[in-house]
Amino acid sequence: ATTSRLMGDLGIRIADSGSGTANMGFTIAQPFQRKGYATVAANAILNCLFTRTMIQLVEAVTDARNTASIVLLSRLGFTRTRTDTALFRGEPCTEHTFSLQKMMHRSHKTLSNEKEVPPC
Repeated sequence: ATTSRLMGDLGIRIADSGSGTANMGFTIAQPFQRKGYATVAANAILNCLFTRTMIQLVEAVTDARNTASIVLLSRLGFTRTRTDTALFRGEPCTEHTFSLQKMMHRSHKTLSNEKEVPPC
């Protein structure tokens, strides 16, 4: 049966022209978590960014308590580069910034389930 439920979203913001940096964010609905969808989608976006644009660095920010996002970013090859205190919905929290340089991106295969990354 076909449904029209949203599995999640993945967004990219290209920083000011000439900086070579983009920011990535994602959310995955709970029924679709831990199935490899986020890994495949993020790898596809990263592959397109690094092969079809002048982007050299992608950054992502996540709450320090969001272990699933931290694991995903690490699986994708991101490394934690900064930790900051922030406000989220009026509450203090700790955020980690992760970075991935173009030369460190693992394209073509995901580490989860070895699924092929879709072409751009």
